[in-house]
Amino acid sequence: MGETVGMIGLGNLGRAVAARLVGQGVPVMGHDPSAAASAAAEADGVPVAGSLAEVARRARVVFTCVPNSEVVEQVWLGDDGLLAQCEEPTTLVELSTIDPATMVAAGAAAAARGHTPVDVGVSRGPDEVRRGALSLLVGGAADDDAVTGLLAHLGQVHHVGPVGAGKTVKLVNNLISISNMAILAEGFTMGLRAGVPAQTLYDVLNVSGASSQQLDRRVPRWIAGDDASRFSIALADKDLCLGLDLARDLGVPTPMASAARSLYSIMRGEGMADADIVAALDLYGRWAG
Repeated sequence: MGETVGMIGLGNLGRAVAARLVGQGVPVMGHDPSAAASAAAEADGVPVAGSLAEVARRARVVFTCVPNSEVVEQVWLGDDGLLAQCEEPTTLVELSTIDPATMVAAGAAAAARGHTPVDVGVSRGPDEVRRGALSLLVGGAADDDAVTGLLAHLGQVHHVGPVGAGKTVKLVNNLISISNMAILAEGFTMGLRAGVPAQTLYDVLNVSGASSQQLDRRVPRWIAGDDASRFSIALADKDLCLGLDLARDLGVPTPMASAARSLYSIMRGEGMADADIVAALDLYGRWAG
């Protein structure tokens, strides 16, 4: 067994990553301020520390997976954060979906203190983590075999550039895929309204030009009545807004993604924030009558 790896943030994705590493024989110590998240991680076999400081003392590689940019700043740069608590050089691997500017700033601060920042955009979710089937978009650490080896337990590693590039490519990916779900819901509802059976429509579209991962992965669950939320409307809306903000900063017009974002805003207003994004089909079904 190797050295202990830390995991700060034990939500759905962080817990799945920690459990996958444990299952691959990697010693892991996690921490989350939420008692419920900590208990769920322990139930998955992940040892949990009582504080971030304890993880910082024990681990020389620490993953962070938290809700947003503000929490990343707190966990990395805060008075009680990792940069203040890590007394030895530590590799800090950031998995959250945040804006690239925050990642670059946190990475620069970490490097100035002798730590190694690694920026990882995570494509796909907890189900794929458990199978080691993530797509990992890595900024920095291209020559760090130890980190690449840990990430290889989780899925396929793609080095996309310096720190910040991982978050950028993740936002590009999510802007496209989340917007795709919006037009997919419109078109699929049109077919249903015309009387085409859902399974027939899916089978044909999935081998035609309209095929996409959203269609392939989400629509069969919807047809089967599986309403488990694997990627919530609230998270999709957050990620889409981050992508739109980045596009604005870069001077890239986004009329299509902006239109898609209006759908997610409507769904949140309809009380659907916690539902999976495939629930857009339910909303269009109600609208179509």
